[in-house]
Amino acid sequence: MSELFQQFSFFAAFDILMIAVIIYYLLMLIRGTRAAQMVTGILIIFVAFFLITQLYPLTTLKWLMNKFYSSIIIILVIIFQEDIRRVLSRVGKKPLLPSSEMVSSAQVVDEIVRAATALASKRIGALIVLERQIILNRYVDVGILLDARVSKEILMSLFHPTSPIHD
Repeated sequence: MSELFQQFSFFAAFDILMIAVIIYYLLMLIRGTRAAQMVTGILIIFVAFFLITQLYPLTTLKWLMNKFYSSIIIILVIIFQEDIRRVLSRVGKKPLLPSSEMVSSAQVVDEIVRAATALASKRIGALIVLERQIILNRYVDVGILLDARVSKEILMSLFHPTSPIHD
């Protein structure tokens, strides 16, 4: 045990910290997406096969899984191709520190309610989707970023049938 502490240095601690930060940000990027569900399923399968091959003398299954483990990186790249592309495209767009101009959820809801009331009075329909547990980024990627605060006026112009940004 003392050998372990003798070999542990500042750079070892820094190395562990960097790996932990990278894993944390990767998990935050896939949180709420299909990729998170698929990673969970793959991990469950790997743990189940590992436990089965350790408990029982299934040599063919152990051999097959060892061959499968060697090509797992290629399989993961093929399975998560779309998600990898989306994550890499978002890395440059997303700021490292959150903006100080964040508005509260109550203000956003109030503006949506005001816009929905005004649209209903003019008999104009609107489909408004609010993100909660499921991340909607894969649908947002195909849209056009307005970079505007949510307001009644913005929403009215989005849903007005004669507006150029409608649909």
